Amino acid sequence: MVHGKKLTRKFVLPSAKIRQAAPLTRARRIELLRQVLTDAAAPMRSRIAAGLVLLYAQPVSRIVRLTVDDIVQDDDQVLIRLGDPPSPVPESACR
Repeated sequence: MVHGKKLTRKFVLPSAKIRQAAPLTRARRIELLRQVLTDAAAPMRSRIAAGLVLLYAQPVSRIVRLTVDDIVQDDDQVLIRLGDPPSPVPESACR
């Protein structure tokens, strides 16, 4: 075993390049929602997660932490706890 000898140069990873994507237009978001809701080949969990991302503009890291306790009924309205106060779930999504 060799001790004290530097066999390699200092290794530096390049910095990650984070780019801001252009926001989705309303028409594009609706088109993607339509695809997500009607794609029976995709797993239901993936479709639900994609729908929540598209509807509420939440990061996937937040969506995966949701539990059934984050869905609440308030009078005649269904709400989802993504923050405070909870957000209403569109009526057509509750049927």
